[in-house]
Amino acid sequence: MTEENSQKQIQQLRIIFITHYAELYGANRSLLDLINGLSKFGLNDALLIAPKKGDLLSEAAKYNIACRVIPFVNETHKVYQKPSLAKAKAKKIYNRIITILYSRSLKQKNKKLIIHSNSSATLIGYNFSRLLKAPHVWHIREFGLQDYNFEYNFNYDYFQACLSKAHTAIAISKAVYEKRVANCSASNKTIIYNGVIFKDELQKNKTTISTQNNNASAVFTFGIIGLISKEKNQLDAIEALRFLKSENKNVQLLIAGNYADGDYFTFLNKKIEDYNLQQNAQFLGFLKNTNGFYNKINCLLICSKHEAFGRVTIEAMSYGIPVIGFNNAGTAEIIQDKYNGLLYYNGASELAEKMNVIISNEEVFKNLQLNALQTVEKNFTIDSYAQAVLNVYLNALQNYSA
Repeated sequence: MTEENSQKQIQQLRIIFITHYAELYGANRSLLDLINGLSKFGLNDALLIAPKKGDLLSEAAKYNIACRVIPFVNETHKVYQKPSLAKAKAKKIYNRIITILYSRSLKQKNKKLIIHSNSSATLIGYNFSRLLKAPHVWHIREFGLQDYNFEYNFNYDYFQACLSKAHTAIAISKAVYEKRVANCSASNKTIIYNGVIFKDELQKNKTTISTQNNNASAVFTFGIIGLISKEKNQLDAIEALRFLKSENKNVQLLIAGNYADGDYFTFLNKKIEDYNLQQNAQFLGFLKNTNGFYNKINCLLICSKHEAFGRVTIEAMSYGIPVIGFNNAGTAEIIQDKYNGLLYYNGASELAEKMNVIISNEEVFKNLQLNALQTVEKNFTIDSYAQAVLNVYLNALQNYSA
């Protein structure tokens, strides 16, 4: 296909992006990056749909991204909150009605429609694609049960049947592909890693970092960022901090994120108090802008045992910040041990050992930093991320049949 023909096809496209929530957590940040990246290739007819107003729509407005609230509901539940069959059926019927009421308004004359669902946590994109006879691109960004503790109201087989009718199922990592996508019958199945930074911005970071001595501070600061929950396992970071403090290391830990489980948040605070770490560990709450967080830390910790991808892992790397992560799932796909980061597996004591390596060896620190930047440049820019998704759309235009 010539570049001229490709541009003509791009101009014909109207992409309806659907997200299952309205906050600015990782999946939605990656969605905004995607939309902005696609605009650089000339794809400017995008509509972002969320079930309610929130920080996401406010942030999208800053980039002049068209947004709309459509009040659908997610047909999922936490494992401990399984709805009755009647309630599950009511949600399903409600979403079908919503689809009928709003579908016509999504069309635009002389445009070819593609529905892009940004998560496996909602089925409304499936409904719209069937009614509008438009190709469905389904972005699978989570394991579901292992990382967010959710299940489907009408069981997993029902979700797989819906996913199999998608034109393309995109997994954000090999681990997610094998767990969620490999066995479905979608026309096209692929892995596309998130991008977190544009190439030109990364070059600026590399120039800045080359003139800095990031390991010179008297207090070495570790950070962990994400939803405060058992699944994200902030406990390992606190336990490791205790080991380092017992060895008289001058360290601190910054913990960023909202808490999903009040009991777990209270439990972590109690651990900090019991270990006498009040001067060394600090909760920052949810951060809309994470730049300040990365500018304060020397090393990022990823303690989740089931990380579908690890957006914050790549974010930290793009700042030249070494990452120590749990050796499993998406984290193990990003971090190559002792090359661009460090991996641990045997609990907080091993994590503390890895943290001590970062603290005490400037040469190791610098090598990890430089290799992390190269990893981002090679595999995780928004430019390559958007190009890969755009290729999915163009494939759908050529090969989709209702």
